[in-house]
Amino acid sequence: MGHTTSQPLALHPSSFATPYTPTTAGFVVDHEQQKWRSYDYVVIGGDFDSWEQQGATGWGYASLRKYFIKAEKCILPQSQPVDPAEHGSDGSLLQARVPIAPVCSKFLEAAEALGISVKNDFNTSGGTLGAVPFVAAMDEKYERSSTATAYLGDDVLRRPNLTVAVSTMTEKVLFAKTSNGSPKAIGIQISSSRSSQRFAVAASNEVILCAGAVGSPQILQLSGIGDSAHLAEQGIPLVSNLPAVGRNMLDHVSSGALIFRARAGWTWDSLTQNPLRAAVALVQWILSGAGPMSSLASQVGLFVRTDDERLLPFGPSLATQDRSSGPRAPDLEFVLGSVLLKPVSSGTIMIKSSDPYDPPVIDANYLADESDMNMLIKSTRFLLHLARTPPLSDVLDLRPSTTKGDMFWPGDADPDKITDEEVRAFIRDYGQSAWHPTSSVRMGNDLNTSAVDPNLRVHGVSALRVVDASVFPDQVSGHPCAVVIAMAERAAELIQGREP
Repeated sequence: MGHTTSQPLALHPSSFATPYTPTTAGFVVDHEQQKWRSYDYVVIGGDFDSWEQQGATGWGYASLRKYFIKAEKCILPQSQPVDPAEHGSDGSLLQARVPIAPVCSKFLEAAEALGISVKNDFNTSGGTLGAVPFVAAMDEKYERSSTATAYLGDDVLRRPNLTVAVSTMTEKVLFAKTSNGSPKAIGIQISSSRSSQRFAVAASNEVILCAGAVGSPQILQLSGIGDSAHLAEQGIPLVSNLPAVGRNMLDHVSSGALIFRARAGWTWDSLTQNPLRAAVALVQWILSGAGPMSSLASQVGLFVRTDDERLLPFGPSLATQDRSSGPRAPDLEFVLGSVLLKPVSSGTIMIKSSDPYDPPVIDANYLADESDMNMLIKSTRFLLHLARTPPLSDVLDLRPSTTKGDMFWPGDADPDKITDEEVRAFIRDYGQSAWHPTSSVRMGNDLNTSAVDPNLRVHGVSALRVVDASVFPDQVSGHPCAVVIAMAERAAELIQGREP
């Protein structure tokens, strides 16, 4: 979901901070929300049609497309036109093209030389296969736009029915029994520290949990919703037995950044090495929002399929599983390194005690399935070949090397001589998360394999929904930020009782 930072907790209704004793029958609020920073937008329709096939009725691309468009305000320059039918013009999040370093242009040209289509726009119903410069989410002041800046403006924060609490921990959801004996969410228990007084906030209608792929399963388990055996081990009374809570966590996994030397003049290193040039670039950004300082950390992206032997013919044959959403859907992304988009391996997020201040145990289980490792080996070897493809190779300073352990290994390695075992060792040492966890409270109809229904309501509990990336039925073939926003837009209509 893009990168996240801590964000204040939005509380409703405004009758906040009622002193509460945990043994008293209950009340509710949300957990500390995560600020989804929109580094770029990448979506693909086949992912959502696959969601619907997995039981998430109403979440196909035909249903979600209008919410992507509703959320967006596209301000790409006329020199780089896009199809207006594929984009919004009145949304809250602004999408803009930003400059890329000269070496990145050569990256795109080399990709095209290898037969990869270079596009002008990723964010269409046509999908993401190919290569293109990323676009950025920026506001009118040329600053990074996020859901916080786009949706929580001063006009919203001044609403009398909204209270924002900072440094506040949601400890658990509180429940009462309905006339038929089933649980109903009626509020949440909160505190500011492990030793502070507990408070309760009542929900006049329902509780909406938006704590992310880590926080949402944690709070549900603390509240008695999860695997009954696991909750019993923690001494937590069972509210609803849903084994899927905290399981099936899927993340995008990176092989690790490959580092190459660039020839002088092809990067923006001069900004870091020359204070005067840096000052000029800063003034340019302040006055016009343009120039190198308006750019992104990852400026271009390339999306391919692992089974496309026309594009990835390099190295020994390795067995892999196809978990893509369809023949037009990618399963690999290339930025600073390669990123596995549709892993076979899944992980867990499970609480280790009934104390909400104890962080949950996160077992990402990366690369547990050999297919995932083999895909990253193939993709790393492809990147080594891409770096040696003109015109990218013309602007790089590639040096023959077999020295393992220095910062330019395996970038300097001969892609035809480096062994799978050497690439595997590099990935084991430097591989990492791409910070896109999803699916730990997945949506569906089977109570054994899902935790919320297609209306985002928690199974077996009334007046409790989850709205964040944790409910994704499956991982997406791109960056999840825009997907979370579209999901929230649709959820707003569901919460209001309007059929989208």
